[in-house]
Amino acid sequence: MMLLADNDFDVDIIQLPKVESAGEIRMACNLLNEMGRKAEIFAIIETLAGLKAIDEICAVGGQLRGLILGSADISSEIGIQVNNKGRMLGQIKYQIAVAALRNGLHAIDSPCFAIEDAASLHEELEIALDLGFTGKIAIHPSQVASINHAFSPSEAELREAIAVVRSVDDSTHGIAAVQGQMIGPPFAKYAQKVIQKAGLTTEHARQ
Repeated sequence: MMLLADNDFDVDIIQLPKVESAGEIRMACNLLNEMGRKAEIFAIIETLAGLKAIDEICAVGGQLRGLILGSADISSEIGIQVNNKGRMLGQIKYQIAVAALRNGLHAIDSPCFAIEDAASLHEELEIALDLGFTGKIAIHPSQVASINHAFSPSEAELREAIAVVRSVDDSTHGIAAVQGQMIGPPFAKYAQKVIQKAGLTTEHARQ
């Protein structure tokens, strides 16, 4: 934040480390407003104190756009291996994802530290997607393509989503059958999110 105050360069995103209170986010938002900066804030949750205050942090609003899990620090604080994929870290990931999504924020998973292990990255991406994360930090350039691919709908997923939206729109009571499956408003809502992730609008899908 001090660098922003003393320089004119543009910044799109600011990652605030070790956020443990809503007050820290409010202070950052106020500073950005005073400087006339439009940067978005992503709070890194990497301590147990931050995890405890997560609902208050998410409720701040302002320029806050998402949460990032800092698994290395929180794992070392708990006393588990950084690359642990057990239930404790899984529960922490769940808490962060739910809190973020409940408040309309992005939930960003921590990086995969095994930069030469594609299988580990793939496994972590599957877990992140299952938990509802909307992105994942890349710790090495070699991971970027895999991460972008994982969080982008495939052509088949996009076609199915468009079919769902159109079928529900054309139905009398919002209930329809698509590929042998009964679907309704919840299916359409998910399909709309898939379409948006592909960079399209629901109106485009209805054409």
